[in-house]
Amino acid sequence: MTDPIRVSAGRRGDGAIEAAVRTAEPGAVLVLEAGEYREALVLDRPLSFVAAAGVRAEQIVIRAVPGSDGPVLTVAADVRVWGVTIDAGDGTGVAVSVTAGAPEFGRCAVLKGRIEASGDAAPAFRECTLSESPAVGVLAADRSRVTLERCQIRDSGGLGVAGVDDAELRITDSGVTASAGIGLRLLGNAAAQVTNSTFEQVAEAAVQIEGASRLTMSGSRVTGTGRTGVFAGGTATLELNDCEVTEATGSGIACRQQARGSVSGTTVRDVGGNGIIAGGDAELTLAGCRVERSAFSAYHADDRASLSAEDCHVQDTPEHGFRAAGRALLRIEGGTVTGAAMSGIHMDGASDAEVSRCEISSARVGVAIQTRRRPLFRLVSVTDTERAGFEIGKGSNPILSSCHITDAGSAGVYVDTGSSARIEDCEITDPAGSGVVVWEGASPTVTALMVSGSGKNGIYVKDGGHGLFDRCTVSASEFPALHVGSEADPVFRACRIRDVNEDLALGEDARPVFEDCVTENVKISTLPVSGVVVTASSSAASSSSSSSADAADGSSESGAEDDSTSPETIDDLLAELNSLIGLARVKQDVAALVNLMRMVKRRTEAGLAPPPLSRHLVFAGNPGTGKTTIARLYGRILTVLGMLESGHLVEADRGTLVGEYVGHTAPKTTAVFRRALGGVLFIDEAYALVPAGMSNDFGQEAIATLVKLMEDHRDDVVVIVAGYPEDMNRFISVNPGLASRFSRTLNFEDYTPDELVEIVDHQTKTHQYELTLAAKAALAAYFSTVKKGAGFGNGRAARQVFQQMTELHAQRVAGMTDVSAEDLFHLRAEDVPG
Repeated sequence: MTDPIRVSAGRRGDGAIEAAVRTAEPGAVLVLEAGEYREALVLDRPLSFVAAAGVRAEQIVIRAVPGSDGPVLTVAADVRVWGVTIDAGDGTGVAVSVTAGAPEFGRCAVLKGRIEASGDAAPAFRECTLSESPAVGVLAADRSRVTLERCQIRDSGGLGVAGVDDAELRITDSGVTASAGIGLRLLGNAAAQVTNSTFEQVAEAAVQIEGASRLTMSGSRVTGTGRTGVFAGGTATLELNDCEVTEATGSGIACRQQARGSVSGTTVRDVGGNGIIAGGDAELTLAGCRVERSAFSAYHADDRASLSAEDCHVQDTPEHGFRAAGRALLRIEGGTVTGAAMSGIHMDGASDAEVSRCEISSARVGVAIQTRRRPLFRLVSVTDTERAGFEIGKGSNPILSSCHITDAGSAGVYVDTGSSARIEDCEITDPAGSGVVVWEGASPTVTALMVSGSGKNGIYVKDGGHGLFDRCTVSASEFPALHVGSEADPVFRACRIRDVNEDLALGEDARPVFEDCVTENVKISTLPVSGVVVTASSSAASSSSSSSADAADGSSESGAEDDSTSPETIDDLLAELNSLIGLARVKQDVAALVNLMRMVKRRTEAGLAPPPLSRHLVFAGNPGTGKTTIARLYGRILTVLGMLESGHLVEADRGTLVGEYVGHTAPKTTAVFRRALGGVLFIDEAYALVPAGMSNDFGQEAIATLVKLMEDHRDDVVVIVAGYPEDMNRFISVNPGLASRFSRTLNFEDYTPDELVEIVDHQTKTHQYELTLAAKAALAAYFSTVKKGAGFGNGRAARQVFQQMTELHAQRVAGMTDVSAEDLFHLRAEDVPG
């Protein structure tokens, strides 16, 4: 081993290190004395640079050469730099450029310029500080791999840390502070792993990942951002574990576009937007998260996003605890909502939900439902609300199963006009108003309900209301246990009324039906014998109870606006089907099914026996070939033909149907099936229920349960199973009941290159872009050569290509000095990936 080479800056220090490098052998150690060195070094051999004994980093400054337009250090070898300051001064903004090798930098300070890694370089920076970079602090590009351990990036004029292309970042015990732009940004296929790090006082998003990038972040803290705390867009993948996001001006965590997110053990607190939000086609899975004091709804899902929350919590929000809008899907398992100034859970638009074991307390309304889908609420507890426990809006048709409502400020459950909600095995205790309020034109099915201690009626059916009440119990109500308004015609079957002063109050021309009902300990009983249809004129007691119940239950504030759109017709739906790109064979098959069903309907109306018909279908095809789109349209067609009640679509897969232990699968499968009643149950990748070579899997129990439910509800639901063609053949053969119920298969062929171009063209027009002819030709060539393996997404892949084109277009336009209006919306051949 050679002796260390001592380097002194002398009077000016110009070129002193470079001169020593020229004579040093590979592996040599250069010991730097205190001083200022003006250098533009190219290090292409393994060397070590260390500070002389007793000299601090700030006493050794390697500064850019005046007039130089290159980096201070260009590194292309396994160099070791320890305990120095690197100052880019007034240069190009690049302090350290690493193009190859795996150099190490320790206890260094980098000033006024960025660290840049490219090629296959793998630099590591430990206990370093970087400050006052004019644009970006650390940039990882190409296939580089950058490690930051116990580093601090401060006062960046733009991005703190950025990863692009296929670069990888590993950030541990580090911090980004006072960045004028985004703290950490990932683009392209970049990936980052962030552990025990901090992002503070960042002007824009603290963390923003886009394109197809991937981020895993654990034990980290985000605070004081000018926009969103953590944002994922494009087709990015986000994983957050045990993190904290506080004091963001915008939302705490956001997933948009087609991003996929998994967040566990994370707290969001004191943010100026939503706590956690999912939009676009994003999928966000949460476990053990907490949102406290968000300015908007704590958890929000809109557009077509899917948000799943397990054991998540809400504390104090001026809006909703959970909100689903647009066509979003909300899944909640466990967790609590406390102190929601509006609703614990709020649904509107065409959103859907599956909520189980959630506890809601101290909200204005426990659950507000204003969607025409059929959400499922199971084992939900609602306590101490200002208004109703559940407010079911106009035309909304949820399923409430084994829910418990106590101390509601008005009604326990309010059911608005046009609703055919199902309420099963629920309990309502001590509501200030009536236990259940059924408004004019509503027709719920209520089974095994228990209502006790109502401040008004146990069950209140307004004038013109309907409904079936089967095996319900009402006790200890202040007003008559049952109130039936004028011209209302509910059916009470095997109901029990006990411990009340009066069991029944009737409005004028009320027409209730009572079957096998009984009373116990009732002072004034007018409940008729079984089977009698009762018509009664109003009495003073009836009138007083009616008016007071109307006022107390706050019905005027409930429900959604009337649907003023014209009803759909078969011609409209077939036109919509034919407008879809490609799918020629499927369109023919669906049209043939429509004609067959029309004939079935006509023969039935004529009193003739219908021909054999199985409405359940197998959709066989590769991913992204339009199976879900056709399933949704099929449900709407059956609704118009009068063969389904609502035609809504419930999507399921193995995870939603199969339990984790013995006895868990059948209830899970049944709960999902119930949500689909009146519509379509769409089971994607159905073959996963019977993994190849596993005969004793719980999936067999799910199939057996489905077969029985399909028989029990043969006229109430359509089941569509979907997946790869070969796998679906195996799936249908595993159970004799499946083959008899799925007698028709629709084959979804892959899109041709021209059809994929047409899908991209449709996306461009939707988002106000335009493809040039050259771009269309380049796309056709791209789709003709791209590998279409098992993971190729067809239409989904076309949408992803469009997104990549917009990113490439943005980068191209950003580099132009003279941008015309056409440049802003024209996508050209050079914007096509590859």
